[in-house]
Amino acid sequence: MISKASAAIIICIGLFFFPHGKISAQLLWRIKTETGFYKYKTFGGSSVTDFAGNIDGQLKYDYAAENSNTTVKLNLRPEIFGLENSYSKLKFKAAGNYSLYRDIADYNFNISYQLNNYNIDQLNTSQKIVLFKADAVWYLLENYPMESSLGYAYQNVDNNSFQEIDIIFLDLKFYQLLSSYLKISFGAYLEKFSIEAEMQNFWASNNKNDGLRFGPQFTFNYLQEWIINFSYKFIVHESDYTRQPSNDHLVQLLAGRLIGKRVSIILLVDYFSRKYAIEENVSPNILYTPFELENRILIKTAYKVYNKNEIYLKAGYLSNNIYYENTKLDGWNIMLGFEIRN
Repeated sequence: MISKASAAIIICIGLFFFPHGKISAQLLWRIKTETGFYKYKTFGGSSVTDFAGNIDGQLKYDYAAENSNTTVKLNLRPEIFGLENSYSKLKFKAAGNYSLYRDIADYNFNISYQLNNYNIDQLNTSQKIVLFKADAVWYLLENYPMESSLGYAYQNVDNNSFQEIDIIFLDLKFYQLLSSYLKISFGAYLEKFSIEAEMQNFWASNNKNDGLRFGPQFTFNYLQEWIINFSYKFIVHESDYTRQPSNDHLVQLLAGRLIGKRVSIILLVDYFSRKYAIEENVSPNILYTPFELENRILIKTAYKVYNKNEIYLKAGYLSNNIYYENTKLDGWNIMLGFEIRN
């Protein structure tokens, strides 16, 4: 039987080799490399400043037809923190997207497979994510477009034990175009999840946990001299092993602007906060583990060297949280990077 991860890869390959309605096609690539210093706290609590480095490569196939577009992307990103007592991460992602453009709506069909490997505090953790999603932007009312997303996601987290999550979700946003450069949206998010986990050394005998996550969301998009994209979600969390109040907060901010023709400055913030009231004698393995584990805030200043290539300096704070294992890699970093692309 074909696994969910294998099915995702097969469909991505199918999108690559059998597109529809050929008009133009191009193969794009991008490579980024960064080196610098990372200040973090060890498992024993002492503060250490050490080397940090990563390479980020992307290969993208883009296939455009008259009223549709097909893309396939492959990403690979190995990272290392420290030379002697090193922590490391390896991220791989394969994604395919098919877009169809009509007068009343734009449709997007997306499939992706992601593999994250973490080696933190001598704990090796593997995280696999498969995502199927259908999006639509509806233009039924002038200046009031509506965006809807319906999808299924599967996550597997494996180290000394394992955790599997199946998710069905619905995401709705109602936009208001306030001007040619400003729009806002209000919406709602609904998710049904089911968790199955391996239980070790805990009194609880049930290895399953079902629940709902739901709540409002807001976005703000400004595009003029400054580019500002802001989003906020407040999610109420209900499950077999949590009580109220249990909730999540998700804040994302991207702000930047060009200074002259070659210099740009960018501020990036990703913040996820989880506060659950948990029943007694519950294994952390059975609790909800978010797909995106990184909290970060960074400032990046870039200089365009030639055509599409740039050199940049970025500094900020990064926190990788593997919640159900209560494992964290966090600290401040400053990195010098270079990006080239065709």
